[in-house]
Amino acid sequence: MPSEWRILATALALNLVFADLVPKRLAGEDCAESELLTAINAENTSSDLNLLQAASRQVGLPDPHKLGYDYMATTTRYGHTSLTSCGGLDTIKIVKGTGYYAVASAQSMQSNFERVAGSWCGKDGGGSGTAPMGCGTCGKGRFLYGHPQSYAIYVKKDAPIFQEDINFIVVDTCTHETGNLKWCPGTAGRVNEYGALNHLDFADPPPQFDHYYFAFSPAPCPEELKKRFAAESQCKL
Repeated sequence: MPSEWRILATALALNLVFADLVPKRLAGEDCAESELLTAINAENTSSDLNLLQAASRQVGLPDPHKLGYDYMATTTRYGHTSLTSCGGLDTIKIVKGTGYYAVASAQSMQSNFERVAGSWCGKDGGGSGTAPMGCGTCGKGRFLYGHPQSYAIYVKKDAPIFQEDINFIVVDTCTHETGNLKWCPGTAGRVNEYGALNHLDFADPPPQFDHYYFAFSPAPCPEELKKRFAAESQCKL
């Protein structure tokens, strides 16, 4: 059997293996612990299996390089907080008046977590296709007309949210735990349930937001944000 056919057949088989788990997630039900452990163990069986599974999940994801960016991410909204994992920051105060958005990056995008006064202070992580976006790092990107959900997009392709550049700073961590499992990978190089290696959780995204794909690249933070982070965060990066 040609290698291309073998890969496709294996990817299809993987989709069948996970078909019993995904509908329960979408329906808002919890999978039994044994089922999740079985799926995790199967994913960890071999590197070849991991590669095939990742390839099958990433079918259809937009290519960020064609858009002039380095990475592609899925996105969510989590609402403002006054106590983030990156040194106890206030997500409103840190970006007020700057035009930047406060985000939490997936746990896999951070590493070398240092416990400081109740904060985790994750530094740049990433690797194997996962972006290095630790606490206090900034980026620039753009929302795309498309999302991984099964329902239709309710706004037009020329809506303002798809026309503007989005600047952001990482002030929090989207940990790989209950409530975040399908969105935020815990290890660099792992994809989430929607096939993305990266995920950004916006505290307060632009109007018309709806889990759109987000093409982005790391970028230098402006001096004002650097000063604010240094003054307000307990993390010393």
